[in-house]
Amino acid sequence: MRLQFLLKQFNLTLNSNFKQMKMKTTLIVSLITALSFATNFSLAQKLTFCEKADASGNAVNANTTFTVAKNGGPVTLLFNLAAGSKLSVVNFDLYKVVDGKEIYQSTIKQPVSGSWVAKQITLYDAGKYRVYVFDDADKELAKGELMIKK
Repeated sequence: MRLQFLLKQFNLTLNSNFKQMKMKTTLIVSLITALSFATNFSLAQKLTFCEKADASGNAVNANTTFTVAKNGGPVTLLFNLAAGSKLSVVNFDLYKVVDGKEIYQSTIKQPVSGSWVAKQITLYDAGKYRVYVFDDADKELAKGELMIKK
C-alpha cells in the first residue's frame, strides 16, 4: 500500500515536470519564430547591382558580376526600401574584399525621396566588392557582394 502511494507521487512529479518542460519548449519555439519573422521583415529591403534603374526603380540588367574597361565602368547600386519606411537618407559603404578581408573604399550618402534609391558608381579595379547599406543611425539595412572583371 505504501509502495503504491509512493509510485503515484513519483508519477505526479514526473507529469508535473513534463508539463513545465513542454510549456518552456513551446515558449522557446514561439520566441524563435517571432524573432525569425522580425528578422525577415527588416531584411525585406533589398540591395541590387545593375546597369541602371528605370524610372520606377526597377533594375535594368541586374547581376552580381560586371566586366569593366581598363578605364573603369559603371555599376548602379539600387536599394529598395521596406514598405512604409520613413528614411530620409541612406549610406552605401563600399569595401574591396582581398583574401577575405574588407578594405574600405568609400561611403556614399544618398537622399531618399521614395521607396527606392539608386546611385551609379564607377569601379576601376577587378575583384570582389562588398556593399553595406546603413540608415542615418548606422543601422545595417542590407548588404551585397559583386565581382568586377576586366
